[in-house]
Amino acid sequence: MPISSKHVLFFKVLVFVVQVSYGQLRRVKHDEPAAPEQHSARHSGMWNGSRVGLRRACDAELEYRLTRLEVQVAEKTDRLVNELKDGNHKLQAIELQEEEIRNAIEGRFYADSVSKRQ
Repeated sequence: MPISSKHVLFFKVLVFVVQVSYGQLRRVKHDEPAAPEQHSARHSGMWNGSRVGLRRACDAELEYRLTRLEVQVAEKTDRLVNELKDGNHKLQAIELQEEEIRNAIEGRFYADSVSKRQ
């Protein structure tokens, strides 16, 4: 199956999704939101604790999704590589057939021209 513009577009979308997911993961890991100042120290500690738990859950979810996307991209890439290899083999076979046909035609013309001379 030849590579179509659908395959290329799908691959570009997957790459974009992986890049966006990675960007979100980095943003979640590196952003340190400030604790609200109007809360008491006890409430602020609870707030920060729940935020840490939420952050870990988000990190885990993003890691899972990113890994899943990476696997999907790898699978699609492998399929595309195999399709390219198959297409290359078919093209080589066609080129070989073309060369054989061309040689046969040239051989006939040569044989015909030699027989006409005699």
